[in-house]
Amino acid sequence: MFIGHVAIALAAKRVRRSVPLAALIAATFGPDVIEITLLGLERWRNLPTSLGSHSIPAVALGAAFVGGAYWLWRHDGRGGALLCGVYASHWAADLLTGTSKPTWLGGPRLGLSLYDRPVIDFVVESGLLLAAWVFLWLGGRTRRRPRAVDLAAPIALVLIQLVFNASERLFGVRSIKGAVSSARGGGDAFSAAICRADRASGRHGDGPARRMPLA
Repeated sequence: MFIGHVAIALAAKRVRRSVPLAALIAATFGPDVIEITLLGLERWRNLPTSLGSHSIPAVALGAAFVGGAYWLWRHDGRGGALLCGVYASHWAADLLTGTSKPTWLGGPRLGLSLYDRPVIDFVVESGLLLAAWVFLWLGGRTRRRPRAVDLAAPIALVLIQLVFNASERLFGVRSIKGAVSSARGGGDAFSAAICRADRASGRHGDGPARRMPLA
């Protein structure tokens, strides 16, 4: 799920206003941040990064860490519990959109694969975001802001979702982490091809083969 996670953060903000919205949004995208980070680590390149970020044990551990960190920072047990729940909600929300979401090591992979239907995914996620914005966020805000400010954020998020679903439809890019993984794989393949070419030229007497480290 993409902007649907933001809808969950908006709903959580209405439950406990003392928790910063930025912290709620960061928590709801926490597993994605961890997976992108793992993709950037060399030692994880041949391992299933989703298992270390989106499996049930990984999400439970991350949720406990986020909730405990907030409790230590603000001494707010209820706020920490809310952040813990928001972080854990990522796994349940991804079941709607994702494909083969991990449960645990050796466990079944689940998912309704809504990403395979970009139009339906756009309608569902945009609807969740707009509903949360209108009924939960605007309905509970206490400070008056210009109408343009209230409209700019949801419109921008819906446009981002539209671009995301269009990239799914046209280019098969299903997520930011998927694009990172594909780009990395392409770079590795390019470097490997150069190394093979250098070794081949060395064998033909054109000079010593140059060694280029893989990325």
